[in-house]
Amino acid sequence: TTAGADVITVAPEGGFGWYTNWVRQTNGAQNWETFHLDQVIPFVDRNLRTIATREGRGIAGISMGGFGAFHYAQKRPDLFTSVTSISGVLELNWPTQVVIAGSSMVDLAGPFNAFGSPAPGQNGGWLAADPVRYAANMANMDIQFMVGNNPLDPVEGVVRIANSHMSKALTAAGIPHSYVNYGFGGPINAPLCFGIHQPGCWGPAFKKAFPRIMGRLTPAVQAS
Repeated sequence: TTAGADVITVAPEGGFGWYTNWVRQTNGAQNWETFHLDQVIPFVDRNLRTIATREGRGIAGISMGGFGAFHYAQKRPDLFTSVTSISGVLELNWPTQVVIAGSSMVDLAGPFNAFGSPAPGQNGGWLAADPVRYAANMANMDIQFMVGNNPLDPVEGVVRIANSHMSKALTAAGIPHSYVNYGFGGPINAPLCFGIHQPGCWGPAFKKAFPRIMGRLTPAVQAS
């Protein structure tokens, strides 16, 4: 998708880190937010021909990475001029957190270490990182997010609800944004998408989103 575009694309490892500094550091340091924002970005700016300003930098992610993109844009709006999410987990409130927790137990870490307990009254770590709660932090930023809509896929179904809540929160805050519910894939020209939580939807969705990302970035000043 980015071939031939005048842009540097950086895709750092995300592991199962949930783009946050974990509440429980029982298995050694897991400070993904510090790693990405305070180490990776400065490293890239030091070593590659970037435009090292907010206007020259956008952030995008898919699924858990969609959460990461919105979370980072909200924590550090000084770093990014645009944010894009595809099938992103844009809410960490009930029932989204239950689906995340349930599907994550097969991993060694699980979100209980990242955010703490999701139980009502104990879920402060989840709420503190809930993108919907901090929608207003993305003012003056270009915002786009997309999601499928297959009722037979429980993961994408919950993600769709979270995305609709994000759209409502942004609207309430008076922040323009683009929210696309692409159903089974028609609006993103993905006939084999079927609206489920899978790469067959994500690739075409990113192709659809990419021109808007590029349109927001400040173009490089060419040497005369």
